[in-house]
Amino acid sequence: MAVGVALTIPLIIAAMFVVVFFTKDTPDSRGNLKGACILTIIAVTLLAVWNTCYFLFWYKESTVKTGNDGIGFLKATRKQEIVFSLYIAAVIDALFAYFICVIANYCNALKEPEDEKKMTEPDMMDKKMDEKAEEPAKDAAAADMGDEPAAGGDDAAAADM
Repeated sequence: MAVGVALTIPLIIAAMFVVVFFTKDTPDSRGNLKGACILTIIAVTLLAVWNTCYFLFWYKESTVKTGNDGIGFLKATRKQEIVFSLYIAAVIDALFAYFICVIANYCNALKEPEDEKKMTEPDMMDKKMDEKAEEPAKDAAAADMGDEPAAGGDDAAAADM
């Protein structure tokens, strides 16, 4: 029993990563979800290997009884118990391997574009101020040439007719 509890420690850590993600969705917590899936795969695989070793080498009876008084007991041979344990572990591992792919797509979908990421906040403010400074200069140049700046909407279309 102590071995089984020790082998579930990665599951406890993975559960903490999931709680952190659901508390606040950040790029770091999204990255920890991938780690949580990997820890789950490791823990489930280790438990299946432990069950296999236990039933092959230390369990002496030919049949294994599982269950409790409330739902009843099931009897199986040692080999059936090993195969069932490995099958369940393989299914859980496959599901969490799929979840790793889903999480990778989720992280990529929410990534910031590279152009915005490279620009720091002061650089963006300078760019906006430069754009605002260029607009009056364009309007003044158009007024010197006798042209009025083009107005948008229906008024500009009516003036052209």
